[in-house]
Amino acid sequence: MPRSLLRLLLVPALACMATAGSAVASDAALRPFVDRLIADTMALYTSALPDGAAREHGRRLLGRFFDMAGMAREALGPPWDTASPAERQAFRAAFEERIINAFVHGAGAGGNVAMVLVGTRPERSGTQLAATRLIFPERPEQTWIWRLRPAGNGWRVVDLLIDGRSTLAAERDEYARVLAFHNGDMAALIAFVRNRK
Repeated sequence: MPRSLLRLLLVPALACMATAGSAVASDAALRPFVDRLIADTMALYTSALPDGAAREHGRRLLGRFFDMAGMAREALGPPWDTASPAERQAFRAAFEERIINAFVHGAGAGGNVAMVLVGTRPERSGTQLAATRLIFPERPEQTWIWRLRPAGNGWRVVDLLIDGRSTLAAERDEYARVLAFHNGDMAALIAFVRNRK
């Protein structure tokens, strides 16, 4: 999709989120959760940590804010239902490393990168969307929309849309292609996810 068309589609949605934000933020747990999520994400992105320390930061980030069990199940899609417990566990571990790799790959951008909250709004399913802009000094900004689901007394991230594209949907499509190529072999998929950079 051309970037100009994407902007035309996103701007009204973001404006709606900005006006709806004050109403949604009345939930005492939502805004503090989003603020901490942004702060911890940016602490990783702006750091110059060595790889091992950056990966550990990424692992803590997932543990604090993400529903990794639900995201792994959603990313795998229907094959989750027929996978064995051992295959599910191995896939989830590989999937978690895949997400950590993605965060660490974007880290080290320096202090000039910033993430700002645009607004929040509810979805019919009971989830909330929190729109943020990731601003870089020398390249186009990105729109990150976090899909959040209630969890106990707080919230958990269940998907991240980058410039309008669901990261889980993108992963699920790729995993489906790998499984189709390997005749449904879960071991081959798990190896693919583990080795993916």
